[in-house]
Amino acid sequence: MAETAAAPPPAKAAAPVKPRNPSGLADLLVITLYIDLAVDAVNTVADTLDLRFVSQVDPETPASFGGSLPGEGWVSVFQGLSALAQTLIFVVCGFLCLKWIYRMSLNAHSLAPDMKISPAWGVGWFFVPFASLWKPFQGVRESWQVSASAGHDWQVQPVPPLLRWWWGLWLASNIIGNVSLRLQMNATSAGEVAISGALSLLQDIANVPLDVLFIFVVRRLTALQLGALSQHVFD
Repeated sequence: MAETAAAPPPAKAAAPVKPRNPSGLADLLVITLYIDLAVDAVNTVADTLDLRFVSQVDPETPASFGGSLPGEGWVSVFQGLSALAQTLIFVVCGFLCLKWIYRMSLNAHSLAPDMKISPAWGVGWFFVPFASLWKPFQGVRESWQVSASAGHDWQVQPVPPLLRWWWGLWLASNIIGNVSLRLQMNATSAGEVAISGALSLLQDIANVPLDVLFIFVVRRLTALQLGALSQHVFD
């Protein structure tokens, strides 16, 4: 008599997502955003002074990436120090931003497991060429929709203009900065340095409202999520 095949073991149910209180992380991120805002303001002054100097130099004067023009002196030093400070705070702020986005998505998944963007990919899409133009926004948008609706019919929850303005400025700032850096690296004359400097200044100016908008996004989304999860016990 043939043996009856043993039934496969039942699939192990996925562990429920446990929300974590985002308040402390959000407060720390907002503090770094205020610091970044101040550094961007200083860098705007530095780039303005440098552009003013370069515009007075003969456009055909030879120049190279990382070098100083004759007579640039303290202006070049000031700009270099402000750019270094901007880079350092960008790294810290960027890390906290990605951690906050992950936390928001993780908590939102506890309310709506059917979200399309996972917490890991909510961060990972920032590093994927071309897809980084819209996929990270989709992840933050879903976290907002779920938090605003407490997970009920979240797909039809409207997205506020605040979120779209923030992402639009983020894209504009990054595109301008990328073009400016490429021009600066390939510059061979003062005239070309002036063009890249003008774009760098434009990015600094755009970064100021970008920081302000993101502070509003962080505070508002965190508040919405705390309200939606008010009945949950945080880990």
